[in-house]
Amino acid sequence: ITSFMDRSLTLSQFKKINQKSAEVSLLAKKLNDILFKKKIVDLDAEDLRLLIGQSLFLEVTIPLALDILKTDPMAEGDFYPGDLLKNTLEVDASYWGLHDDEKNRLKHILAEHRQYILDHSLSNAIRLQLKELMEVF
Repeated sequence: ITSFMDRSLTLSQFKKINQKSAEVSLLAKKLNDILFKKKIVDLDAEDLRLLIGQSLFLEVTIPLALDILKTDPMAEGDFYPGDLLKNTLEVDASYWGLHDDEKNRLKHILAEHRQYILDHSLSNAIRLQLKELMEVF
């Protein structure tokens, strides 16, 4: 799907969704800004971390995240190095079951960069969490 995607569109244009007027939280405002104002080509690690963490538009966001993770497996959104990888690894198994190519891409990234990921300067809790997620994946 990503090879035929017009990346100059916003996600809302691509998915043909209308904006809701109620912005009740900072998260809702951030999501609205991403969906309705940012072009797909301009989505960064934080945008993708947020969308993937909310399980939104995974058929678009996962391939984009994998493009980033391929060159920088510890790509950082707003929280810590590796937060994009963590959210990607936490995607429900049902998604991966339907998307073998993407699952294999992520497995390749993990195999190629495993030591780099585990050696990265992280808190012990985050390192342990990433290690467990990689083993389960």
